[in-house]
Amino acid sequence: IMMAAWPAGNDDLSAWEGNVISIYGSEDALATPEEILGATELLPESTEYIELVGGNHAQFGSYGEQDEADVATITKEEQHELIQQAVIDLLEELE
Repeated sequence: IMMAAWPAGNDDLSAWEGNVISIYGSEDALATPEEILGATELLPESTEYIELVGGNHAQFGSYGEQDEADVATITKEEQHELIQQAVIDLLEELE
């Protein structure tokens, strides 16, 4: 599960045979959608990319504002609900 991230150090995980989801916020100014989608070759072709429309970087956690350009258009609670549902959906696929 990648949350507002891509493989560290550009490690190539494309041969991974497990399920992978990459969750990112449309308003993320620190791990931008362009950066996330620019690293697709590092993850398996089967990776599911989930854009949280209105989500930002800071709201993946609860650590406050990160960058003045990192402005969400959804609440932290809404973003957390979307993240939780994406993770639950993935876990249900594993059953």
